[in-house]
Amino acid sequence: MDLHEVFDFKKNGFDNVIEKVTEDSVTIRTNIRTRDDFKKWNEVYMAKTHSRFNSKRLRSVGERKLFREVLICHHGVKHKGVKKTYTGCQVHMDVTIRTGSKNSLYSDKLMKEYPCFIIIKGNHNHPTASAEALNQLPVSPTTRMMFEKYFEQGLTTAQASRHHIWKMDLYILRKYIRAERTGNWELHLQTIQEMPPYLAASGHNLYVKSARLFLQQMSNLKTQHPNVQQYFEEGFHVVRRSDRLWAGLSSDLIIEQVLMRSLKTCGGLKRGRGMTEQQRLLWLLSMPACAEINQAMQEITRVNFNTGEQNQDMTKARQSRDWKDTLSVLRYLQKRNPFSSDPTLRNIATGFHAHPTVTVDTAHAVGAKILASMDGKTPAEYTFKRKDQAVTIGIK
Repeated sequence: MDLHEVFDFKKNGFDNVIEKVTEDSVTIRTNIRTRDDFKKWNEVYMAKTHSRFNSKRLRSVGERKLFREVLICHHGVKHKGVKKTYTGCQVHMDVTIRTGSKNSLYSDKLMKEYPCFIIIKGNHNHPTASAEALNQLPVSPTTRMMFEKYFEQGLTTAQASRHHIWKMDLYILRKYIRAERTGNWELHLQTIQEMPPYLAASGHNLYVKSARLFLQQMSNLKTQHPNVQQYFEEGFHVVRRSDRLWAGLSSDLIIEQVLMRSLKTCGGLKRGRGMTEQQRLLWLLSMPACAEINQAMQEITRVNFNTGEQNQDMTKARQSRDWKDTLSVLRYLQKRNPFSSDPTLRNIATGFHAHPTVTVDTAHAVGAKILASMDGKTPAEYTFKRKDQAVTIGIK
């Protein structure tokens, strides 16, 4: 992400202005007016950048300053009795909230709306997105509140942890569907980056290698092919038949459902035409011409593709069907409580209890370990081992 995306906090109620950027620092003006507001701002920033800052010192303030604090990266502080990596990281954050005197309001036109100055200086000397680095981050207030709700519902520590992991797994899938349906390129890359641990744990080795290569290439897209980057950011990495919201379809879905299906239907290569190289080339290159002929025939016969403004998912019939399906799931779970007091891992449908060696419930940790062993190796020379994968109930 570029700086404007990193400091886009508008949905959190903060309006940030990037005032100055150098090689190792950035100066931000924002609409923070109190220390409590800064704490909220800092939580948003740390969540976006996968970082954590500890307070180093509170500076004295006078008539012109309401608040002044210096914070430092938590990898630059030695923690007693806590297993956190000390790297001597010198990235620090200097925060100042000014009162706004008459002279400053006159000389600085931004002072009235943006009285807070935040200077972030330095470059991290450690990874910020690796599994090990993320594991050393403190629990965020949002996650703490979620677990408090789990405990209020009567879940034990193990049950709450397992429920939260499953919830996050489904959350990644939901984000990916939203990214494809809305044509959100940044969300697409974010979800692809979160998938490899689960793909590695489940044994989808080629997907893991392809995803890592894809992300490496896309990280250089802005400098190597800026025009393609712009098209993707405008939503053209998905296929559409209309400009309606939630109408995007992922390219691999189109390949499977259109191109590969047409191979096996009437007129396809597998229906008597043959599969030689020349026949495949002729068939592929003729598809744009066939599309033009199809469009012309639709105009002649006055049979066109039209769609209404209302999304199909919002129709009364669809909502009624979804509600019935929801009730069916709830009735099923009432008889098969997945959060019973039984501490063992089991299949709620069959009642089958898992062997102690089953690790499918910790798929993310298993996959992260596999990915760590891949670091520093090329895709061609790395070999996946079945014993490193997650063990499912069906195997044991």
